[in-house]
Amino acid sequence: CMPCPSDVAIPRCFEVYNKMHVFGNVIEAKFIYALSMGGAFSGTPSYASQCVRCEECLEKCPQHIEIPDFLELVAEEMEDEELEKRIAIGKKMFNME
Repeated sequence: CMPCPSDVAIPRCFEVYNKMHVFGNVIEAKFIYALSMGGAFSGTPSYASQCVRCEECLEKCPQHIEIPDFLELVAEEMEDEELEKRIAIGKKMFNME
């Protein structure tokens, strides 16, 4: 499914989202999502919401997942009003300000 022309980290988005639902630790998953996809380490955001539904990923997906639809679900659950706050906390924790 990669690379994504909109810089969405598709596998990582799915990994964090799936772990949240398997293990039920919503707070931890949202914090990890914020740091991973918020660009805290890389400097480049890679949120699920960056998907523009170009569907290039569909051709590349060996599992034939409807990736744009699933990314929409990820964004709805992971990108809430506390997202920027989580990123700021993470940057402080790792002295990245």
